[in-house]
Order: sequence, then structure tokens, then C-alpha cells
Amino acid sequence: MRVDCRILCATNQDLAAKIKAGTFREELYYRLGVVTVKLPPLRERPEDIPHLARFFLERFSRRYGRACRRRRVSMKRCSGSRGRAMCGNSRI
Repeated sequence: MRVDCRILCATNQDLAAKIKAGTFREELYYRLGVVTVKLPPLRERPEDIPHLARFFLERFSRRYGRACRRRRVSMKRCSGSRGRAMCGNSRI
């Protein structure tokens, strides 16, 4: 049976190191690694946080039929006043 599919994978592990350690199959790595996109963690790109917060706020406001109220103070908090993100699972 002929199948046309696309597989999207993500990991926070160093797969090249896993191959050397023998805990990840080399042939699978090369099959999956046709196109590699390296995306830095969100903590290294805090300028993206207000855009993501706005996107999810608008999305869930529509989904649950609630008014979407954006406030500058909230966006400033999400951007991090001390150079780090303050939204989500943050530790102070």
C-alpha cells in the first residue's frame, strides 16, 4: 500500500550525542533529519512573548465567547521587566 505522509519531530535532546552513546538509531536520525529547523528557547527570544500572549488571548477569547481585554501592564509583565520572561512557569 502506497502512503504519502509527512512527519514532524521535536526534541530538546542532542541527538548526535545520543547516536554516539548508542541510545538513538543513526539511520532514524538521518531519515528524520531531512530538514532541520533550530529554534532557540523562548527565554532567549523574549520579544516573541507579547505576540504569543496576544495570539492565545484572542484565540481563547473567541473560543469561549469572552471579551478580549489587552492591557499594557500585562504585556510589560510578560516581556519581563528584568530581562527575562515572567509568564507561565517562571521562577523568581
